[in-house]
Amino acid sequence: MITPKKKPCKECGNVTYIFSKGRCKPCAAASYKPIRKSNKNGNENKEYYKRAWDSHKTKSCEECGKGLPEFNPAYISHIISKGSNTALRSDIRNHLLLCVGCHHKYEFGDRSSMQTYERVQAIRLELIREYYKVSKASDIPLQSLPRK
Repeated sequence: MITPKKKPCKECGNVTYIFSKGRCKPCAAASYKPIRKSNKNGNENKEYYKRAWDSHKTKSCEECGKGLPEFNPAYISHIISKGSNTALRSDIRNHLLLCVGCHHKYEFGDRSSMQTYERVQAIRLELIREYYKVSKASDIPLQSLPRK
């Protein structure tokens, strides 16, 4: 086994164990970017998620019926994703209350096999029609539809 040797730090000159790029651990750590603790929409998102949670009388997963014990933003799933249409990001109708397992299935699995699929499609169509101010789905410009 190789035993580490103490060497002088290139930045502060202290003789210690070298951590990164010839620097001691405190000097190396000082050069790293700070971890961003919240996003720019942090408070707005928290308010939306809390409103969405409070809008449900029964706090249970809409897919499997599992009870949800307390508020957690992970239980709120957007029907039309936040990135695909920022105007609908905070629309209170644009969400489902799902347990973590069903939320993962909704986001990354086969949505069409879920029990809530038909209802989600109806809500989705209603939101899109309202947003684009059209009466028929065929009038919506296809390139502007959010992806499933």
